[in-house]
Amino acid sequence: MPKDSIRDNLEGNELDLSLSNLTVVPVKEMLQLRKATHIDMSCNLLSVIPDDFVKMEWIVKLDLSKNNITRLPEDIGNLQKLQHLDLFKNKLQALPVSMCHLKSLKWLDVKDNPLDETMKKVAGDCLDDLQCKTCAKRVVVFMKDVQSEQERKRQKRLQEQRELDEKKKIEDEKLRQQKKLEKAAEKERKRKIFLEEQEKKRQEELEAATDQYHDANETKMNGHLQKSSSGKTGGLSCCGILFGLLFGLIAIFASAYVYCEVKNTMPACVEGRVKVMQYIELVQIKTLDLVQHIKDKMK
Repeated sequence: MPKDSIRDNLEGNELDLSLSNLTVVPVKEMLQLRKATHIDMSCNLLSVIPDDFVKMEWIVKLDLSKNNITRLPEDIGNLQKLQHLDLFKNKLQALPVSMCHLKSLKWLDVKDNPLDETMKKVAGDCLDDLQCKTCAKRVVVFMKDVQSEQERKRQKRLQEQRELDEKKKIEDEKLRQQKKLEKAAEKERKRKIFLEEQEKKRQEELEAATDQYHDANETKMNGHLQKSSSGKTGGLSCCGILFGLLFGLIAIFASAYVYCEVKNTMPACVEGRVKVMQYIELVQIKTLDLVQHIKDKMK
């Protein structure tokens, strides 16, 4: 429907679009007519009232009777100024819960709609003006109860979800701690194995070093013993030879000395006896030096 033709149907605050063969609500054009607080769209071919229809918050009276409407906007409760709502003879099976917010609603007609039995009992017969007023009050109150119950269930679901989330969080934390402990235990096990291997290696190295040290000492000891034995044997042999020669010389000198005692007047004996005494003293000195030298070597 052209915009100008819609405006032509506006008289004062009343917009009459009834019997216009409307299949779609001309919301865009109607939003330009803020003066239209009373809107009549009865006896058309409407099946759905679009969601943006609730932007016309200035509506006070709305007649949608005798259409094929199956659904109302979920946020119809935004029409805070709505006082009169006629839904007679449509195809509504349910009413939006947001109707609990229609605090100004004083008149409602929902008869001749395929509503569920509960909603029919709440709405009543709507056969006269008084019953329609009662219907408005009862539907608003009922929808408040429905909303409260829905909110209660929603909160219950949220609480259950929070509990599930908390339980999962605790389980995840336990699992994380368990994995952490297992990881720490595995790390400690590997550390112990490493330390044991290091200790074993150190002991093996220590034993090897000890054996090597003992072998070296034993070899050195054997070398000293052999050298000492050889030195002692050589020293004793030298001493034996020297003392043998010494005693031989002494015997010779003693014989010469005895001979010269008998022939003491001979010049050769006199001179020879003096030299023998000097030589004996020299031999004694050299012998003592040799003995001391041998002792030093044997130490």
